[in-house]
Amino acid sequence: RIDLVDSPVDGSIRFGCFNHTRKISDQTLSVWSSLLSRVSGSKLVLKASNQDDNSTQELLLRRMVRQGLDPSSVIWLPRTSSPEDHLRQYGLVDVALDCFPNGGCTTTCEALWMGTPVVTLSGNNYVSRMSTAVLHGAGLSSWCASSIDEYIRIASTQADNLHWLRTNRSFWRNKVI
Repeated sequence: RIDLVDSPVDGSIRFGCFNHTRKISDQTLSVWSSLLSRVSGSKLVLKASNQDDNSTQELLLRRMVRQGLDPSSVIWLPRTSSPEDHLRQYGLVDVALDCFPNGGCTTTCEALWMGTPVVTLSGNNYVSRMSTAVLHGAGLSSWCASSIDEYIRIASTQADNLHWLRTNRSFWRNKVI
């Protein structure tokens, strides 16, 4: 059993995504840019699997800039040597952001298990509804947005709940037990 990890103590909210780079669409980057602009001091924590591939990393950085996302607001996490260390890295994220239209499933389950809530944009096909299914199953349907504006609203309002999010990680784990 992996113990929950305490979040950073600084005052800014950290949004994060551990999905593979190929799932991060330009539309997702644009929405994340809008979210970070809306929430002062916020950061985006990414654990992309392309860190050892400089060309792919450079492509992602160029895509971020084209979508208005400032790369200096991104915290890049390294690959880990064990699944346990990977899961512990969720302690560096206050709210996980699902990609779209190709969302997560494993990453949504991991995030909740490690005490990190997930915001998703519900789509209309299998790959865009996996996180929605997980969140509904966990009784967290209010974290499923039906529009981009709602996705941004759900995520941005969590900055006001930061202390609660950081001190109640077991709440989210208990939703998937």
